[in-house]
Amino acid sequence: MNANSASIINPLATVKLPNAKINIDDKDIKITDSYITLDNSRIDISGGIYNYMKKLTIDLTAKGNLVSSDIKNMIPKDFQLFVGEAKGKMPIDAHITGDIQAQNIDINLSATPDNYFKILDIDLLRGKTTAVKSNIKLANDTLKFSNTGIYADNTIIASLDGNITNLSKTQNLSLNFNIPQLIGMPIPSSSEKSLIN
Repeated sequence: MNANSASIINPLATVKLPNAKINIDDKDIKITDSYITLDNSRIDISGGIYNYMKKLTIDLTAKGNLVSSDIKNMIPKDFQLFVGEAKGKMPIDAHITGDIQAQNIDINLSATPDNYFKILDIDLLRGKTTAVKSNIKLANDTLKFSNTGIYADNTIIASLDGNITNLSKTQNLSLNFNIPQLIGMPIPSSSEKSLIN
């Protein structure tokens, strides 16, 4: 099955499916030569859902480069005050594995001094190679976060762990956000739309 030129347009971004090749047989669903675009960013999709009639397994990979200005443009106007400059493209890599009961999602978004998107001006990230990494497990109506955080030159700057339960009803949050080092940053002034120290 080939799919071409599907698109979803909303106020934050335009998501398009310029090309998708999906092979379906009596056992597997395989995705090849497929990609989506998010405004000007391209993300390639590969992998599949295997043995879906008996013991289903999932193995999907998404790799691409997010154009920094695309991310900046998705920030609502009320929060644009906190947004700095956006430059270049940032590699993103996501991997989804699992079965019908539980899925694991690993995400890695990288930035360098030449390719970045700035939200606030955090001193420990300035001029460094940074990454946002996360491992998320979805099972039993619960999202569990582990190995999640912001890294600068492979040093953890902030980490998140914990879970969100009752996803299909009234969610319960039990999340721990940890910042092991003192962080300095200017505070935006909403009245003057400038940065103050």
